[in-house]
Amino acid sequence: MLLTLAALYEFLCVILYAYAIDLFLIYVLTLSIFPGFLYEDTGSHSLGEWYALVLVASFN
Repeated sequence: MLLTLAALYEFLCVILYAYAIDLFLIYVLTLSIFPGFLYEDTGSHSLGEWYALVLVASFN
C-alpha cells in the first residue's frame, strides 16, 4: 500500500509532535528538580549566595 506524500507527512508530524512534547516535559521536570536538589544537598561551599546562580547557569 503506497502512502501519498501528504499522508506520510501527516503521519510523521503526529509521531514527532508527541515525541517533542515528551522531550519538552522531561526537560522542564529535570530543570525544575535538579538544581534545587543539588543546592539543598551540598552543605557548605565557598560560593555562598552565588552557588545557586552558578549551578543553574552551568546546568543550562
